[in-house]
Order: sequence, then structure tokens, then C-alpha cells
Amino acid sequence: MVICEVTFKPSASCRRCAVAWAARADAQVAEPSELRLLIEECEAKVVGFSNSVADVIDSASPGGTWDVEPYRDPYGRVHWADVRADIGKAAMSTLRQTPFGLLWLDQA
Repeated sequence: MVICEVTFKPSASCRRCAVAWAARADAQVAEPSELRLLIEECEAKVVGFSNSVADVIDSASPGGTWDVEPYRDPYGRVHWADVRADIGKAAMSTLRQTPFGLLWLDQA
């Protein structure tokens, strides 16, 4: 048996909550007035949001512009770990797991 993907399913999937959580985690300690700005900056970096790598990529490219064919095995299964690794390889974007869902953030 081969497990191709394991997905954390948050009890409450919420993009706005995920962005706020990521901004707070990055800021560690911030004044409330600064926190709003940090949340807005984080929101501007969001490329996609969902609960799995597959769904995040789909949300980021609704027209199917992200080509996953190079990541498929001979049986048609997508190796999402390789996709995730390539997203972070160039250090231009990152996938960030939060208690509210998975964010794809642009780091450029």
C-alpha cells in the first residue's frame, strides 16, 4: 500500500483566520495597531488557500495553469510531497500549515 497524501482537516477552515494566525505567529509580540498592518501584509502575500496541497494549487490556478504532469507516476498519482518541495525550493513562496487551513504565501 502506498499513501500518496495525508491531509490535516481543520475543524474550522477559514482563510481570514489562517492569515491572522500566520501574521500573529510571525510577529510573535505586536501591538494591536501593528497587528492589523501585519495581517494586511500577510493577506497580500496569499497565493492560495485550502486544506490540502492539491486544493491549494487548484485555488491558486483556477484555469489549471499549474501543471502537475511532471509529478505524476506511471499510474497517474501525483506525488504531492515533490510538488510541495518544489514550491519551497526557490524560496520565493512557501506553504504554511495553520490550525485553520493551508496557506500558499508568496515570499518575493
